[in-house]
Amino acid sequence: MIKEIEEIENKESNSEIIYFERYIVCFVDLLGSTEAIEKDEFNFFASVYNLFGTAKNMCEVYGKELNFSEIKIKAFSDNIIFVHKLPQEYTYKECCTAVQTMTAFISTFQFLALNDRILIRGGISVGQLCFNDMFVWGKALVEAYQLENIYAIYPRILFNSSVLELLIDSDGEIKFGVPICQDDDGQYYLDFLYCIAEGSRPWLINHYYSIISELKTKNTGKTKALQKIIWLESYLHRFQSINGITDKMIEDAIIADKKLHDDIISGKYK
Repeated sequence: MIKEIEEIENKESNSEIIYFERYIVCFVDLLGSTEAIEKDEFNFFASVYNLFGTAKNMCEVYGKELNFSEIKIKAFSDNIIFVHKLPQEYTYKECCTAVQTMTAFISTFQFLALNDRILIRGGISVGQLCFNDMFVWGKALVEAYQLENIYAIYPRILFNSSVLELLIDSDGEIKFGVPICQDDDGQYYLDFLYCIAEGSRPWLINHYYSIISELKTKNTGKTKALQKIIWLESYLHRFQSINGITDKMIEDAIIADKKLHDDIISGKYK
């Protein structure tokens, strides 16, 4: 028996199971999950399960169109890990394209999570990782986790310097745009609403203000939770201002949406 075990160990040590490659890694935590699990475990799990399933479907449905098929996902408890392989031989353009793909996917995930009243925070890093059916192991994961656990604080996805460095070419310039904002504390975070088409932004901004109002009411008296919700509200104000979305544009979007709803109810589009 001992000999058989030794043979298995020798076989495993010579295989490529323990195999490190360069990856873009995003570590995500679902905020308020402990309280949600204690209060209503199964309904919260159903929401998370559906969110995870939607993310997986995005990889499959939009794999070729948006290169999402390169993104792999693992979930454990209230944490989710997204990875995108980044071979060492990749050119500057290929590296930037991979970062763009990853940020587009995570933006969409954050967008969908908020729509389900789930706030997330996380960190994105680049480095060596062992990623397979058994293991997620490596410095890149540790760095992404530290960003989420120590620095993110609010519902934002932070960037490690290793990601930002990928976007700088040999001339010291950034030639590929990635939706990154710098916060008041100096941290760089993902501008996740940037993924929304310009024409849809006024209506969705109003929709998210409604969600924030709902979350504020739900978390009355909970200081830590309210701090995170208020940060998100400030982000929305900032996004609205930077992108020139006026109150009038939001009002027009609401009126147009109501008219469309009324027309559908009246049978106009039968």
